Amino acid sequence: MKTCTVCGSIKPKAEFFKRTRAPDGHEAQCKECRTKANKKWFAENTERHHEMTRKWYADNSAYHLEKSRERYRADPVMALVRSYQRDERTKMAMPPWADRCAIADMYRTARRLTKETGIAHEVDHAIPLRGKLVSGLHVHTNMQVMPARENKRKFNNFIV
Repeated sequence: MKTCTVCGSIKPKAEFFKRTRAPDGHEAQCKECRTKANKKWFAENTERHHEMTRKWYADNSAYHLEKSRERYRADPVMALVRSYQRDERTKMAMPPWADRCAIADMYRTARRLTKETGIAHEVDHAIPLRGKLVSGLHVHTNMQVMPARENKRKFNNFIV
């Protein structure tokens, strides 16, 4: 049993996140209090968090890519599940009136630019399919071809 330093409640150690540097191997705050604190910090520092994430990714892109490959090798089924889930979200976001030929042209353009320039290009949804404020549609008028690096920096954000 352990006492949370924030709410003062006594809880089993399983209710505390692990922390190797702590004397007893667990955080001083319970999971509930730690989660609340993290959400509050993120709400107050959203742009700073995004900038820190961008910087980490820029500094560690090779490491990130290798970890992604390791996860795929360790469990290719889950990698396929994630891929199928994205496909399903895309299908759900595509209305019956969508111009499928124009959408296919966007992807062809991205592939062509990648080959011609040697810089990876991707198709981005200007209004993300899973946005926090608003969710866009999978239609060619909501899509843009951009360098993959810029698309990664944009995250899942809707930039007005």
